[in-house]
Amino acid sequence: MSGFIALVNTDGTLIDSSLLEMLTNSLERLGPDKKQVWQEGAIGLGHTLFQTTRESQYEHQPATLDGNAWITGHIRIDGRKDLLGRLGITNKINLDRTPDSQLVLHAYRKWGEQCTENLLGDYAFAIWDKLQNKLFCAKDRFGMRQLYYARIKNNFVVSNSLQCMLSHPAITRRLNDQAIGGFLLFGDHEWLNKSITAFADVNVLRPAHTLTLSDKKLHIKRYWNLPVESTLLRYPNKNSYLEHFYEIFKIAVSDRIRCDDIVISLSGGMDSSAIAATAVELQGSQTSSNAPTAITRVYDEVHPCQERYYSGLAAKKLDISQHVIAADNFPLFSNTIKTSRPIEYGHSGYWLHFEKSIRALGRTVLTGEAGDNLLSYPATPEIFRESSAPVVLLELIKLTKRYAEIPGWGAGIKKKLKTKSLHTRGSDRSPYPYPAWINPDFESKAELQELWAAMWQPRTKQSQAQCRNTLLDKSLVQPGWCTNDLITNSDFAFSDHRDPFLDPRLIEFLSSVPALPWLFKKHILREAFKDKLPNAIINRPKTVLGNLTHSLLRRDMPQCSGSNQEESGRLSNQLGDYIDLNVYPKLSNCLTDPILLYINMRAILLNRWLLDGY
Repeated sequence: MSGFIALVNTDGTLIDSSLLEMLTNSLERLGPDKKQVWQEGAIGLGHTLFQTTRESQYEHQPATLDGNAWITGHIRIDGRKDLLGRLGITNKINLDRTPDSQLVLHAYRKWGEQCTENLLGDYAFAIWDKLQNKLFCAKDRFGMRQLYYARIKNNFVVSNSLQCMLSHPAITRRLNDQAIGGFLLFGDHEWLNKSITAFADVNVLRPAHTLTLSDKKLHIKRYWNLPVESTLLRYPNKNSYLEHFYEIFKIAVSDRIRCDDIVISLSGGMDSSAIAATAVELQGSQTSSNAPTAITRVYDEVHPCQERYYSGLAAKKLDISQHVIAADNFPLFSNTIKTSRPIEYGHSGYWLHFEKSIRALGRTVLTGEAGDNLLSYPATPEIFRESSAPVVLLELIKLTKRYAEIPGWGAGIKKKLKTKSLHTRGSDRSPYPYPAWINPDFESKAELQELWAAMWQPRTKQSQAQCRNTLLDKSLVQPGWCTNDLITNSDFAFSDHRDPFLDPRLIEFLSSVPALPWLFKKHILREAFKDKLPNAIINRPKTVLGNLTHSLLRRDMPQCSGSNQEESGRLSNQLGDYIDLNVYPKLSNCLTDPILLYINMRAILLNRWLLDGY
C-alpha cells in the first residue's frame, strides 16, 4: 500500500523540512516505488508509492492540477468512466494515463467537500486547499484504507501509518485505557470504538467520514449511510434477479483488477470461488495474458479441513495455478511480530508467512472476506410480508428441499425461552463470561462493567427492512477490514487487499432483494454460478473451522511448557496496570476448556504485545 503523511503547523510556523523528510522516509516500506515531498509555508505533504494499477505508473504524489489544491493519499477509485461523466470531462481525460489521485482532485474542484458522495472505491487521502486555507481528509465507506490523525498543541498530523505517526516527536506512546479495555473485553477495541487507537495521542477517522481542519478548528462528519430502509425489487422472474446480480458483481470485480498480477485468496467456498470465476472470465475477455493465481491456506493435521479438496476443484475447473500453504507447519506464537494494537491472534508466524507468499505472487489480492457479512439471511417474521403467504410457503418448501434445512421465519420462540431462562438466573446476555483477572482499579477507571453491559443489551424492535439494513450496516462497517498497517515490523509492503463484496453498488442491490429466497444459504450466489463452478462447491454447506487456537495449544503445549514466556513468568512491567497478577492465567490451565482459552488468551496476548515493544 502507498504511504502518505500530511503536516500542518496551525500557528503558521514553517514546516521543518528535515522532519517531513524523516517521516516520509519511515513510509518507504509501504511504498518502495517512488518517494516525493512537497511543502509550502506551514504545510508539508509526503508520499511513497506502491504501484497496483496500470495507471499508477503515471502517479506523482503529492499531486496538483493547478497549484491551488494538493493531494496525498492511498487511493483506488471505482466506476472511473461514470465519474468522468458526472464530472463532465469525458472527452478531456485519457483514463489509461490518469491516476486515481487526479480524479479525486477533479471531483474536489467540482464538488468541494461533497466530492466523497460521488467517489467509489478504497481510499484515504488528505487535500490541502490553498485558496481556502484548509486541510480536507476523507476515508472510504467501509474502511479498507486507514487514516490516523493527531493534534498536539500546534502540530496537526495525518497519515495512514501508525508507525509514522508515532515517529513524530510531539506524539507520545502513552496507551489509551479505553482501547486496552476494549481489547480485554471483546478481543478488539474496534468493536467498541473505531475512532481510537491503542495510543492516547492518535485517533482514527471512521469509515465514511471526512475531516476538515480550518481556522484551527476540526470538523468531522459522516458523508454516507446505508439506507435505513430499502424498497424491495420486484422482478417478474428469478432469472431477472440473477442477471442483475451477476452484472453488478462483474462490475465490482472488474473495477478491482486493473492490474496484471492478480492473486485470489481461494478457500474453496462460494465467495472466493465466485470471485475467481468472474476474474478468470474478465481476464479472458481482455488483452492481458496474465491469468489470476490462487493461494490457499489449509490445515491438514492439527485442525483438519477440506479447503485443499474444494479449492483444488475450483482451480482445476477455472484452469488457474494454485499455491497451497499448510498452516500446520507453524507453531503457536512462532515468529514474533509487532502490531499496531493488541490483536486476538496467536498464529502470527503463519500470518506473516502467508502475506509474504501473496506478495511474492503479485501486488493485488482479491478476497471474499465480507461475503458472509453481506449475504446473511435475516430471519424475521416480516419475511411473510414481502410476498403473499402462498408464495412464501412455496419458497420455504423449495429451499428446505434444496438445502435440507428449514429457513427460519423469526418467531423467536427458542430465543425467548432462552432469554427468559437467563433472566431468571440473573445472568447477562453475553455469549461468554466476564474476565475474572482484570485489575479492579483499571476496571473502575475505564468503566469496563458499564461497557460490558452496554455491549450485550437487547436490541430495540425494528421492522424487517430496518432490521436487515441495521444489521448489515453493523456487519459491514464495524469490522476492521484494513489489515495492511497491523504488522509494523515486516520488511516488505503487503499486497493490496480488495474485496468485491464491499462494493456499495453490490450492497445496495442485495439490500433490496427479497431475503427469501435469495439470501438464505447464499442462494443468489449459488444460483448465479451454478454453471460456472463445480457442483460440489455450489452444493457445499457452510463449514466452520472451529477453535483453531485451542487445537494449536493442545499440540504445542508440551513443547512450550517451562520455556514459554507465559509459563515461565516473564511478564511485562506494565501488565499489572491492567491485569490482577494474582490471578493471571496460564496457557496450561486452558487445555481442556476452549471457552476459558478464548477469554484468557486476551490477557496473555496483551502481555506479549507489551513485551514485544509496541
